[in-house]
Amino acid sequence: MSDVKGADKPIITYCVEYAQSQTSKCATCNRTIPNKSLRCGEIFRRSKKEKKQLSKTTWYHFKCFPVPELLTKLPIEQFRGYPAIEEKDQERIQKLLKLGKGATWNEHFGAQDKKKEAGAEEEESKPKKKKRDEDKPIDMTAGLTGQNPKSLKRPNKQAEEKVAKKAKPVEPEVKLPKSDMSEVASISKAIQDSLATSKKTMALLESKKKKKVQEKKD
Repeated sequence: MSDVKGADKPIITYCVEYAQSQTSKCATCNRTIPNKSLRCGEIFRRSKKEKKQLSKTTWYHFKCFPVPELLTKLPIEQFRGYPAIEEKDQERIQKLLKLGKGATWNEHFGAQDKKKEAGAEEEESKPKKKKRDEDKPIDMTAGLTGQNPKSLKRPNKQAEEKVAKKAKPVEPEVKLPKSDMSEVASISKAIQDSLATSKKTMALLESKKKKKVQEKKD
């Protein structure tokens, strides 16, 4: 009978994790728990017979989570999800559990957190100081050359290319004497006449060939 009664007792366990959405609310402050923020949960089952899928989880912000007595008695590794969280958050969990039953992070360290957050916001809101001209390095070349470095412009590549193109020497035209020109003209005419004659010869040969083929057929 005692085993049956034990089986009917409610089972309560605890977990810690990073929120996977922004739909859960904190049971202490009733505010939304931001996505990916550290949260702690109390998992309730009516008995061992009830399926784990039917269990009910009550969520808390990590800073609002009151330390339950059970977690002060069990090894911290049995705090479900503890090994999976980041090292800095593991250290905060350990620090919180050492405070004992009922302790919350806000109660003991909330004021320190607010001071840090206020200091960080103040630093961000401060305008960044502009460097004075005195702090800038002085260019000593101006005194040596008599020129202001700012006034010296970098050479333009396109302008240089244009100047280079214009500067190219123009090749002079070669003019032949009249006697040579007439000789070149006569040679050119002779070549053209020779080509015309060869075309005529080819045409005559082609016609003779066709006639022979025709005679053979007849």
